[in-house]
Amino acid sequence: MLNYEQTVINGVPTKGYNVFVVALNDLNTEIYRDLTNSLGSGFTFNINKYRIPGFVWDMYTLAKKIPSTTRTVELDNIYFLRHTIEYDENIYNRLWVSAFDDDPGSDLFSPLNSFYPMALDNKLSFEKQQYAINNMSFSPLVSEDGKNEQQAGENTIYKAAIVPLFPLFFATSNTAHLSYGPVFMSSFSIDVNGMNSLSDVEIKCNFIGGKTLISPETINIVKPDIEENEREITFDGFATYEIQDYKNYRTANLSDCLVSFFEPESRTHADLKSELFNNLKVSQSKDPNKTNYVFTTQTNTNKIVGMSLNITQNIGLTHTNPVLDDGNYTDVVGPKFASLDSRLVKGSISIFNAKIEDYLDTYPTSSLTMYFGGNFLFYLKDVDWSNPRVSMSPSGSRIHTWSFTGRLPQDAGFWGGNKVAISEFNMDYKSILEL
Repeated sequence: MLNYEQTVINGVPTKGYNVFVVALNDLNTEIYRDLTNSLGSGFTFNINKYRIPGFVWDMYTLAKKIPSTTRTVELDNIYFLRHTIEYDENIYNRLWVSAFDDDPGSDLFSPLNSFYPMALDNKLSFEKQQYAINNMSFSPLVSEDGKNEQQAGENTIYKAAIVPLFPLFFATSNTAHLSYGPVFMSSFSIDVNGMNSLSDVEIKCNFIGGKTLISPETINIVKPDIEENEREITFDGFATYEIQDYKNYRTANLSDCLVSFFEPESRTHADLKSELFNNLKVSQSKDPNKTNYVFTTQTNTNKIVGMSLNITQNIGLTHTNPVLDDGNYTDVVGPKFASLDSRLVKGSISIFNAKIEDYLDTYPTSSLTMYFGGNFLFYLKDVDWSNPRVSMSPSGSRIHTWSFTGRLPQDAGFWGGNKVAISEFNMDYKSILEL
């Protein structure tokens, strides 16, 4: 068993810290009402002939609508009270990330304009007081018993991809690191490419938001779970001894991924996943201890060697008078409003040695279901296909790559309403929020 702690120098190595994500909806399932009653930036659905409220969050108010405490922060010998979410293992969901880079406002000052060619003084830009997380990446995990320690964290990221402008909060167990929120997903990319190897599924995300929330003073460093049963270790010439090792996982790869163009009858997440497996004649192992191992009886004459899905949300941040709860004015509290200006869902599928009759753009529009392992299931009722790119090499073969663009289903509604779909993904969003 690897030693999780090191004693060579004081402190904890970077690999010993944890990254956590919190879904604010888990703290108050009624916060969508603030979004429903938000400012009237409005989006018109021409098909349904009615107008829905704008996608706008008041981040100053949002911080007061969730269970939170206050943390005293000192700035220039002045003490401010900031909202914080105290650590609770039931709401702080772990993620094992391969990269985490945040920016709480690293470019606040710029030279003050003058007739002198060099900067006589600098000015503070309030609009730069915002919080961003750049290039956070991780892979979904697979285990023999179908469970993993970051499943709740994976589900939280998945919800933010399905639900437009879904509010989140990130924190780490490093007490020297201050994080802020709420934040909203500005981009989401899930990709797998098997052209050269059986590659892992990789998820990359970017987030942007405000600074009305601040990380708590203390977050526990959580070690990975230990196997319940001990294992015997035997070496020739040495006495047998028992250990309890960390649980074993593997990352999801191309062999876990599925693509289908069928029209499902189910819209809930669990039923849609089951219907997809049945449609492709895919069955999970009968061994209850190995529920993540799948087998297929189909012969894939056209091998899918890569697929990706990309979601981009352009988020506008609006600053107003920066007032704290205690009445103090300070720009460190960041912007007040976050709005969804636009959202785009695109992706691609690459096929090895495709034939003319296998072209995906035979019909300009079709349905599409993509599964990347775990709970990362995406069903789009309507996608529009572009012409394929073709890559050929003397030492390789032909790779056809089709790009697609998703669009909103006609019966989509708004978060909190009685509609099933609330974004381009024609799935029951309530069943997703229950994951």
